Amino acid sequence: MEKEDILYLSLINKIGPKTIFKLVENYTHVESLLVELKKGNPQLGFLNHEQKKALLDESVKRHQHNIIKYLAHEKVDFVTYWDKKYPDILKQIGDPPAGLFIRGEITNEDKFSLAFVGTRNCDTYGRTITEKLCQSTASLGISIVSGLAKGIDTVAHISALKMKSRTIAVLGTSIDNVYPGENRRLAYKIRDNGAVISEFAPGIKTVPANFVRRNRIISGLCRAVIVTQAGAGSGALTTAINAVEQNREVFAVPGSVETKMHEGCHYLIKQGAKLVESFDDIIQEFQLLQDRQNPQMSWINEDVKELTYSKNEKILMDCLQKDMLHIDSIQHSCGLKLPNILSSLMNLELKGYVKQYPGKIFKRIV
Repeated sequence: MEKEDILYLSLINKIGPKTIFKLVENYTHVESLLVELKKGNPQLGFLNHEQKKALLDESVKRHQHNIIKYLAHEKVDFVTYWDKKYPDILKQIGDPPAGLFIRGEITNEDKFSLAFVGTRNCDTYGRTITEKLCQSTASLGISIVSGLAKGIDTVAHISALKMKSRTIAVLGTSIDNVYPGENRRLAYKIRDNGAVISEFAPGIKTVPANFVRRNRIISGLCRAVIVTQAGAGSGALTTAINAVEQNREVFAVPGSVETKMHEGCHYLIKQGAKLVESFDDIIQEFQLLQDRQNPQMSWINEDVKELTYSKNEKILMDCLQKDMLHIDSIQHSCGLKLPNILSSLMNLELKGYVKQYPGKIFKRIV
């Protein structure tokens, strides 16, 4: 389908990314889909009555036309899963957005990013440790991702901007509705030195569940999630859980046991998150970050063709042999444990050797 077709489907709030991917697999244009819907094609049985009704609603076409004008006027880019601009690392998660609305630009510099998240009601300790960790991250030119919420998220974005480093804000609202309102000015600053993104089209109604959904994008854009301060009920914990499911690293900063503001971080550490006392604790987990500190190396502009395989990557490349394989078949064929497979496949995709398709299907492309 063309970009306009994906936009049409994205405007229907009763249809999620997984359904869009199914439709794209079976139809080349929305118009042909609508014709089949009117005929009552039984192959569309995976759509419920409400979804079919929403697809055939004639107001969607008018809404699409208005949205296209809005995007052009506001200089907002709509990037679909099938576009080259779509972040490769985000394609690796189990439920990637079919499209992203982007103010600003996601660039090659963002291919190795770190997410900093936490409570909206941070105290001086949480603010200070977030600033220090983000400043250290930004000093290496590493992009910082967060959710533009009050508290820790805001501190993370501002710290990156102060260091003149890139930062990406992922909204839980539509791209035309920055929340909280007090961060609108910050959002425009981020746009000029990074990107503000959302999977929700202009005009889409904001519901609490959307903030939970956006958390999978925050973790999906990064190699690691760092929770700097969070209580037991903090939404940052869902971002950390998503990170685990996406095979990303999770770090947590400990705090006083006499306050509930750190219960979430302590819980994550008990569950296996890596304890962070300083930025060195993060650096030690990533050889790429250690290399980045070497001024003789140009990490951003490295030629991926010159990178060597690890032992596990070599096994996977031999296994794929340019055939499209589901993750279960890969695991059966190569004999490696699933966490090692997912980690190595992610590295191979970032190097440009492997491409992932919807449904956890992988193909060797070199």
